[in-house]
Amino acid sequence: MSKQNTNSASNVIPTTPGVIPTEVEGSPSRVIPTEVEGSPSRVIPSEVEGFPSEQIEPQNLCGDPPLITFIIPVYKALPWLERSLSSIVSSEKQSPTPIELLICDDASPDGTGQLVNRLAGEDPRIVPMHNETNGSVCYSRNRCLSLAKGTWICFVDQDDVLDAHAFEVFRKTLDDESDIIYYGFQDFYDNEPVSMGDGTPGPTREFGADEIKKLQWDCLCRYKDSQPLVSYRLLPVPWGKLYRRSFLNEHNVRFREGLHREEDIGFNLTALAHCTHAKECPYPLYHYRRSLYTQSHTYRPNIRRETDETLAWYREIISEHYPDDPRMDELYRFRELWGTLYNIALGCGHADNPKPYRERKQDFEDLFTSETLDANKALDPQMIRRLDPLHKILATLARKKSFRAIWLLGKLEPFTYKLKIR
Repeated sequence: MSKQNTNSASNVIPTTPGVIPTEVEGSPSRVIPTEVEGSPSRVIPSEVEGFPSEQIEPQNLCGDPPLITFIIPVYKALPWLERSLSSIVSSEKQSPTPIELLICDDASPDGTGQLVNRLAGEDPRIVPMHNETNGSVCYSRNRCLSLAKGTWICFVDQDDVLDAHAFEVFRKTLDDESDIIYYGFQDFYDNEPVSMGDGTPGPTREFGADEIKKLQWDCLCRYKDSQPLVSYRLLPVPWGKLYRRSFLNEHNVRFREGLHREEDIGFNLTALAHCTHAKECPYPLYHYRRSLYTQSHTYRPNIRRETDETLAWYREIISEHYPDDPRMDELYRFRELWGTLYNIALGCGHADNPKPYRERKQDFEDLFTSETLDANKALDPQMIRRLDPLHKILATLARKKSFRAIWLLGKLEPFTYKLKIR
């Protein structure tokens, strides 16, 4: 799931051939050549206010078709975006590669749009996009996908950075067979991430039909005794990997617009339904910024509706892409269990829930009488026994309907943080 807080998704809209702002309001426009000598130029105005939504057609300003398209949806990204982009650009300089960077601002109120325009004026490989209203990260990514021209797609979160040797590793690991290539990652907090390698990719693993079936299972399942081929934290998210663009387009693999929960898991589950060859390179070329203030940790007042919408999408994916796969019934039941824990951890049991105790307890009890997500059925003892210790504690208390104990646990920040529901 995206780390963008609140309504961070968008109606990603390119700027019609023509206008991209560069500086701040009132600064002069400048002309940047689009192709080679003799080709038309594009004018880049300075202001963002009133910027029409259909505005820029991605153009190849470097002569060569892009090998990699970077897709970066942004919302209130002023503290991080320049650092994120500089990590990509500086790594590319060490191993020159034709790239394009599609950045979509989701109607940020803080000047992020102006920053995107200024950066686009400084680097013609950057294509700025602006949404007239705040939408969803799914819409932003989909619009970028529809305009991308690279052979490969790389999603980057607005506050994350690439390793200094990322492009060197890309160059050494790209092939003509893989639909998806998974890379290693490492966490950092507010400190500057430190490179953990020298650009040597290390041994790669090839994934054929049998391994891809395991990846499909791992994408939805979090049993403690089910050792994943790829890290549980990396497998279901869009970042930290490369997707072959022609593969995504051929099978119409897109994010579900309007969804605010687990949109990334559904995207990857759909992709894996059609994947015939994948590969893993363990080199940690993606640096992931850890924070308590993400959608996976903060209180979500609409959690119940969001969970119902997510489960409905899973049913669609299974029906359309896995109609004859007997494993999917168990995997769907697991997501019902996970959804129940999610409703508790980030809903009625979250410390930031502003409702009085009695109302929160009633919300908890309603989970056991719902027609859409029935906690009585979801909290299956056999499935609970296979969870990791922290999730097992929460699930056991929920099954015993011990809301007071859950309420007290919710006040423990370390517990809430470690209980990140994915």
